[in-house]
Amino acid sequence: MTFDWQFVVVTAIAFAAALVIARRFVPGRRRPRTPGPAATAACDHCTPTEAPAAGRTQTTPVVSVTDLRSSARRKH
Repeated sequence: MTFDWQFVVVTAIAFAAALVIARRFVPGRRRPRTPGPAATAACDHCTPTEAPAAGRTQTTPVVSVTDLRSSARRKH
């Protein structure tokens, strides 16, 4: 029996694809409940943000998709 390099390549690709598919069904790692130092700031030069004192959340204006499409079709 001779060495068939094509069999090895196709088998390796099939094995890698099977791992990618199987990984979708494996649950992710659990995160610790207490926030660590990485949770306080996004990076070294960023400062952590404080929660609002009044307990209210900031709202972001929302634009509908139909408004965006109609404004894109308008000629300026």
